[in-house]
Amino acid sequence: MERPGHDPHAGMLNPENKDGWGAQNWKWFLPAGCLGALLILTVLGALSTAVVMNIVNSSEAGRKARTHAVQSRAYEAGHQQGNQATMGSHWVVIRPISTRTGSGSGVVIGKPTRHTYWNGATTVRIDQAVLFVNNVDYGELSEGEPILVDHGEVFVSGQRRSGTALPAEKLEPMYRTPEDVSTWTHEATE
Repeated sequence: MERPGHDPHAGMLNPENKDGWGAQNWKWFLPAGCLGALLILTVLGALSTAVVMNIVNSSEAGRKARTHAVQSRAYEAGHQQGNQATMGSHWVVIRPISTRTGSGSGVVIGKPTRHTYWNGATTVRIDQAVLFVNNVDYGELSEGEPILVDHGEVFVSGQRRSGTALPAEKLEPMYRTPEDVSTWTHEATE
């Protein structure tokens, strides 16, 4: 039974229409096709991003970046407590906190400046851009690198450094023994 005004062949190809399928259906196919293509590109972009992030995170560089981020947060937290000083262009934080502190700087014509800062039994010295903490050489510093000495561990720009103990013949008299450092520190703060 047919309803009046209802064409049972509506939506079907009209054999009398010579324009073809595209001419008859472009008004719905064009937007649907564009949305479909956009959806496919979005899914492919998300998948490629996930693959690239997985590759980066599993690489050595990715592990180093995550380690650096964790250490940087720890370094920033170290600035919240601890004795602090500026040594040339370097910001120095020493923990644990001590009430016995002091500092000194020296300039020799033709040579870089030398800075020394002590906090209790911890002595930090920057001599010709080389970092020394309690008679241990922690290597060269770049301009402006922050330094954190946290209970004997040394961090430069958030990166933990290991050092090399100086041989006795290279030590200056004031750095020869921990007792010398304690006496020197005590005398300087009196």
